Amino acid sequence: MVYVCTGTDSEKLDWFRTVNIAGVKLTNQELCNAVYSGPWVSDAKRYFSRATGAAYQSAKTT
Repeated sequence: MVYVCTGTDSEKLDWFRTVNIAGVKLTNQELCNAVYSGPWVSDAKRYFSRATGAAYQSAKTT
């Protein structure tokens, strides 16, 4: 099942939190990923979403 919702980013994030209250607690990054999407975000995830990636390690140490 797929839900398509409209509203402000804040409203969508609140809705997403509500429907995902059971199970594993989501990180702040996972919550942001639920609201923000697009080609730029998808490309950035390739470099920064892997904990073993060089970009992640570099950002983590600064």
